[in-house]
Amino acid sequence: MGETVTGAWLFAGDELTCGDAVLSAADAWRGSITGAVRIEDGADADAFLTDADLPLGDVLGGRWLILTHGNGFTHGYEVARVEPRDSVTAIVLTADHGLRIDGDRTQEVFYPQRTITGANTFAIPQSASLTAVP
Repeated sequence: MGETVTGAWLFAGDELTCGDAVLSAADAWRGSITGAVRIEDGADADAFLTDADLPLGDVLGGRWLILTHGNGFTHGYEVARVEPRDSVTAIVLTADHGLRIDGDRTQEVFYPQRTITGANTFAIPQSASLTAVP
């Protein structure tokens, strides 16, 4: 008796195979975070700033950005959209990230209010899903 695949989800991977079903996804979008803006600090959006080449508009909306700090800690943030802003690209988030970034110094606004040194990088993993239709 064969396997019946009723659904599958691939996140941050290359390929998922089950029976005759195969899901594949391209590599993640990656780059460096060069700054951050917050509505609470007077900006028009809660966003990370980057010089990475990303698709503009809402193509990345609903995906998750995984931020890696200089000390290796990671945090995830939901992307709303990507927009050009002066000479950089703004990755606009759905909520306040709670960070102030100045060069290689990152300060957490919320508890535990750490100051982290080192460059911040990000990845926005690709995902794919399959739902069987009866």
